[in-house]
Amino acid sequence: MRPVKLLAKQVDRESRISRHLIWGIVIICVLPFILTLIGLSFGQDNPEVTYSLPKTSFSNMIDVMFYTLAGSFTHTILEWTAFCTAAFTVLFAFIHFSIKRDVTTPIIGVALFCAGAMDAFHTLAADRLIEAVADNKDLIPFTWALCRIFNALIMIIGVGLFLIKPKQRIKGDIRFILITTLVFGALAYTLIHVSAVSPDLPKTQFPDAIITRPYDIIPLVLFLFAGLFIYLPFYRRNPSIFSHALLVSVIPEVAVQVYMAFGSSSLFDNFFNIAHGLKIVAYLVPFSGLAFDYIRTYKDEQRSGEILLRLNTKLEHEIAERTKVEEKQTQLVTKLEGTNKELKDFAYIVSHDLKAPLRAIGSLSHWIGEDYAPCFDEEGQNQMDLLKGRVDRMNNLIEGVLQYSRIGRIKETPIELDLNSLVADVIDSLDHNGILEIQVKNELPLVFGEMTPFIQIFQNLISNAIKYMDKPRGKISISCDEDEDHWIFSVSDNGPGIDERYYDKIFQIFQTLVPRDDFESTGVGLSIVKKIIDGLGGTIQVESQVGEGSTFIVKLAKINLSPKLLKLEVNP
Repeated sequence: MRPVKLLAKQVDRESRISRHLIWGIVIICVLPFILTLIGLSFGQDNPEVTYSLPKTSFSNMIDVMFYTLAGSFTHTILEWTAFCTAAFTVLFAFIHFSIKRDVTTPIIGVALFCAGAMDAFHTLAADRLIEAVADNKDLIPFTWALCRIFNALIMIIGVGLFLIKPKQRIKGDIRFILITTLVFGALAYTLIHVSAVSPDLPKTQFPDAIITRPYDIIPLVLFLFAGLFIYLPFYRRNPSIFSHALLVSVIPEVAVQVYMAFGSSSLFDNFFNIAHGLKIVAYLVPFSGLAFDYIRTYKDEQRSGEILLRLNTKLEHEIAERTKVEEKQTQLVTKLEGTNKELKDFAYIVSHDLKAPLRAIGSLSHWIGEDYAPCFDEEGQNQMDLLKGRVDRMNNLIEGVLQYSRIGRIKETPIELDLNSLVADVIDSLDHNGILEIQVKNELPLVFGEMTPFIQIFQNLISNAIKYMDKPRGKISISCDEDEDHWIFSVSDNGPGIDERYYDKIFQIFQTLVPRDDFESTGVGLSIVKKIIDGLGGTIQVESQVGEGSTFIVKLAKINLSPKLLKLEVNP
C-alpha cells in the first residue's frame, strides 16, 4: 500500500502548481494594498487644465495634452497587455492540444480569449477608436463591469460544459463551443458598441458609498461561484497543472473585483490601476499553467526518449551479442554434426570392414579346432575354445555397433502398428527355454510409426530381462498405461535388480555390470533402446530393488505416434 500512496502523492504533486507560486500570487494581490497603506499610489491625477492658446506654445500644449491623457494611456497599456495575454493563452492552448490531444485546453483557451477580446473592445471604446458618445466617466466604468460579468460567465460556461458531459462526448461539440464563443464575442462587441453610442449610461460609480462600484459585486460573486462550484470539481475530475491554474486564477480575479468594488472611486485612481494590473496576473496564471504543463510534457517525452534510447542501445547490444552467440552455436552445431557424421561413418565402415577378417579368423579357428583336435591336450583345447568365444564376442560387439550406428540412418515408411501382435512376435522370437513366464498384462495401443524401432525397444528390454534372470522361475510382464498426452510402457522382471548408483551407467554403450568373462554381454542393447527413445522424443528410466527385480518405464508422447505425423524422424 505504501508504494501506491507514494505514487498517488507524486501524481498529485505533478498536477498542481507549486505552493511557492501560489503564495507569490497571494502576495502580489495583497502587496498593492499594503503599499497603499504606507503612502504609495499607483494612480494618475488628471486635473482640469486651463490654458490660453495665444499664450501657450504648441510644444507646451502637446505636453499638457499628454499629461492630461496619462491615465488613459496607462489604462490602454494595462488593458492591451491583458488582451495580449489572453491571445497568447489561446495560441498556447491549441499548441498544447496538438501535443496532448486534450480537448479541454482549446475550449477553455477560446473562452479566455473571448474575455480578453471583450476587454479589447472596452479599451477601444474608451480610447474613442470605436465611435463613442457617452462620457468616459460613465463609459469606462460601465463597460468594465460589463466585461467582467461577461468574463465570469463565459468561463463558467466553457469549464462547466466538461462537468455536464464526459470529455469523450464533448469532442463533437467543439464546433458548437467555437460558434458559441463567436456569438458571445459578437454580443460583447454589440454591447460595447451600444454602450459607446448611447448618450446616457447607468451610473456605476458612487465615490462616497462603502461599495463604490456596486456593479462589480456581480462578477465578484460569479468568480467565487466559479472557483467553488466549477473550477474545483473540474480540477478533481481532470487533475492537471492547467486545471489547477484555473482554480488558482480565482485568487487574482476576486482581488480585482474587491479592489474595484470597494476601492476605486474615480477613473485611473490608485485602486483602478491596481485592479487592471491584477487582471493581467489573473490572465497570466492559466497561461503559466499551460506553459508548465507543456514543459512537463516536453520533459516527460524527453525522459521517455532517453529511456527508449537506452533500451534500444541495450537491445541492440543484446541482439549483437545474441547474434554472435547464435553464430558460434551454429558453427559448433555444424562442426558437431560433421563430427557425428564422421563418427557414424567411421563406426559403420570399421564395423563393416572388420566383419570379413573376423569371419576368416572364426573359420580358421574352427578348422584348426576340427583338424588338429587330436594334437591338443586339455589346456590347448581350452585355449582353442577361449579363442572361439572371443571371436564370437567380437562378432557380437561389431554387430551391436552396426545396429547402434544404423539408428536414424535407415528410414522406413510409418505405418499403423498393433503393439499387441508386435510384442507377441518379439516374445516368440526369443529363446527362454520355457523357464520364464512372460505375459502382457493389459491391452497395448495402436500407434503410428516405423516398425523396426519398436521391435528393437521391446526385443532389447525383454531379452535383457531373460539374459540376467537369476530366479529358477522367472517372471516378465509387459503393460501400458496412459495420461492425457503420453503412452507409458513398462517391462518388469523379478531378476537380480540393479543398484541405484548404476541407473545411468546401464544406458551407456559397452557398459555392463558384470565381467564379460563371467557373463557374455555386449553392453549395447540398452544404449540402443535409449537412443531410439531419445529420437522419438520420449524418456526411459528404471526402478529397481536389488534382489527383487527391475522395471523399465518408457514414456512416449501420443502426438509423436499419431497418424498426423507423416514421417517419424529418429535423430541419431
